[in-house]
Amino acid sequence: MADNAIKILKRAIEINPKYSTLHLVLARVYEQKGSLDDAMYEYSMVLELNPETIDVHNALGALYEKKGMTEEARKSFAQYEKLMGISKGSQPKNP
Repeated sequence: MADNAIKILKRAIEINPKYSTLHLVLARVYEQKGSLDDAMYEYSMVLELNPETIDVHNALGALYEKKGMTEEARKSFAQYEKLMGISKGSQPKNP
C-alpha cells in the first residue's frame, strides 16, 4: 500500500512540485515505511518551499537524531523552538 501511495504522490509532485503538502505527505509515508533518507529529503523540500512549517523542523530533527546526526538534529530542534517561541529556561506562563 505504501508503495502505491509513493507512486501516486511522486506523480502529483511531478505535476505540481511547489505544493509543499504533497512533499509533507510523501515524507510521512517514507518515514512510516522506514525510508529515513527519503523522508529527510522530502521534509527538506517542505522547508525549502515553506521554511516556517513548524512541525517539519521537529520531525526532521527526530530523523537526524535517529541517524546519529547530532549537530543537524540540534539545529532542527533549535529552529523548531525558535518558531514555537520557546527559549531555554523559559517556562510557560499560567494565566
